[in-house]
Amino acid sequence: MPYARQAAFVVLCAVAFTESAVAQPRFYAGGGIIADNDQTNSSLTDDVAASWSLVAGVDLIPHMGLRVLVEAPRARTESFEGTYLRPPARFPHHETLTHSRRTITYAIMADLHGSLAERVRFAITYGLAEVTHDSETVVVRQELRPEGPQPLSDLRQAFDHDWVGLTFGGEVPIAIAGRVEVVPEVRMIFFPFSDSPHPYITRAGVGMRWRF
Repeated sequence: MPYARQAAFVVLCAVAFTESAVAQPRFYAGGGIIADNDQTNSSLTDDVAASWSLVAGVDLIPHMGLRVLVEAPRARTESFEGTYLRPPARFPHHETLTHSRRTITYAIMADLHGSLAERVRFAITYGLAEVTHDSETVVVRQELRPEGPQPLSDLRQAFDHDWVGLTFGGEVPIAIAGRVEVVPEVRMIFFPFSDSPHPYITRAGVGMRWRF
């Protein structure tokens, strides 16, 4: 398992053991919608896009917690097609090339939190994030013979390049009914060892959480 997913496994184990050590652990889970401003791979992420996130965590002590975060793949697909005659082939080939790229984030974070009002909290989050940069190229081919097109085997090529960075941000959970919270949040992932001219991702959004 790569870095962030190994850390997530450790956190889940810690959460399980914490239940016996803390009198009343406060677990929560939820999901949200985020505006993803990722400029680390301009061929994939040249604009701001909507995405979704899932989170699960626990308040370990009154002012500190741990959480695991997964943010959805952001995908982009481009297609090109044409007809070519490549010697020594006797007949032209019609080819459709599809290039797909996607990114998904796994993060393990701690938080420091406190109360702003009776139903309003504030939290500062920090931790490690792993961001995948996956790409795949598929070429679908047909040989154009006089008797009709004949399918050929597809050509496939895939790449997987993962980045690990530091993540930090803030959120304001607002209790609206019982154990349900609305959570506006903002977060940044910074890649200190990247040679990208924009080695960071910024995300802002709002989510819903259920405490139990």
